Amino acid sequence: MRSNIIQEILDRITPEEHAEFERQIEEDMAFQEMLHEQGYRYNTDKSYSLKLLNDAGHFPIAITTLMCEETFCFKTEKEANKAWKSRVLGYDGWFYGKRNFLKTLEEYKKDFTTEPKVYWL
Repeated sequence: MRSNIIQEILDRITPEEHAEFERQIEEDMAFQEMLHEQGYRYNTDKSYSLKLLNDAGHFPIAITTLMCEETFCFKTEKEANKAWKSRVLGYDGWFYGKRNFLKTLEEYKKDFTTEPKVYWL
């Protein structure tokens, strides 16, 4: 059973908005499938986002997943901020300097009782 709030939101979506949403999902799924066929893997050292960052001159030293987002570790906070502000990935992903990354990783392990796989590059 849906909550009233969710149902109110769904009731406000026009058929045109729904069709556009479905089109965007189909387009994204096709793009993700194409990336997979080319050997890219989300949240790994084979990430397409990592390629985009490298192509733009940003070189993380590690990649992992935190809160379902690709997470990039740079040598310094300054490098991380520069890469994030470049908007190469739009507003996607988390960007950390190494010191804050390691601290956040330890907190994440405690809060979520899981240890994400880190790919050191």
